[in-house]
Amino acid sequence: MSSTNISQTRFEPTIQTFEKMNNSELEWMQKTVSHVLAGRKLHVLPKRESELLLQINEPALTLIEQKRFDLLDKKFFDEKISKKQHAEMMDLIVKMERHDVQRLKNLIELSQIRKVSLDELMQQLGISKVSKNG
Repeated sequence: MSSTNISQTRFEPTIQTFEKMNNSELEWMQKTVSHVLAGRKLHVLPKRESELLLQINEPALTLIEQKRFDLLDKKFFDEKISKKQHAEMMDLIVKMERHDVQRLKNLIELSQIRKVSLDELMQQLGISKVSKNG
């Protein structure tokens, strides 16, 4: 479906909802939509490429975890974080780092399958070199 065929008024309520979201919610939604879109394109790509794209687009944290991390991160920088909260924050950071490592491995494998450099693949996929929270 081309953008010229899409009725703007049909999506206006959705856009208004997006505008009300904070940045972490909007980033999570963007990743989720990308994940859904990648899933729909599976039939066009070879199976392994499809699997890799789905994994690459998977958010590191759930929306609830992301909101919790944002809260803990704020407490940390305000120097109002308890030891228990700090440990919880560190657990979430470890989860994000593990996700980032696996994501990079998947990107490398996909770049090898497509016979392009990692930089070129990331540019094709619209992925920046440094990503906050996966």
